[in-house]
Amino acid sequence: MANRINEYGKYYLAEVVWRGKPYRLQVFFPYLNKPQRGDIQKQAEKVYPGCRVYSYSESEYKIKEIPLFLALESQRAIIDETLL
Repeated sequence: MANRINEYGKYYLAEVVWRGKPYRLQVFFPYLNKPQRGDIQKQAEKVYPGCRVYSYSESEYKIKEIPLFLALESQRAIIDETLL
């Protein structure tokens, strides 16, 4: 049986510097409050270790060209359990 993940939350576009090069990163947060810079930094560190977030803003829609990363710790554990 598959679990359904609803898109209840907001997309954020973060601009980071990693190894001297700028990168853009789109992150989905499953709550409506604006995340703090530390929350964005924590998610960006998972993709680009040692990066520095220099700006982030709410994205109006899901941009297809930029990789999307979900900040869903509890749902990721649920999905992993169903695959076992």
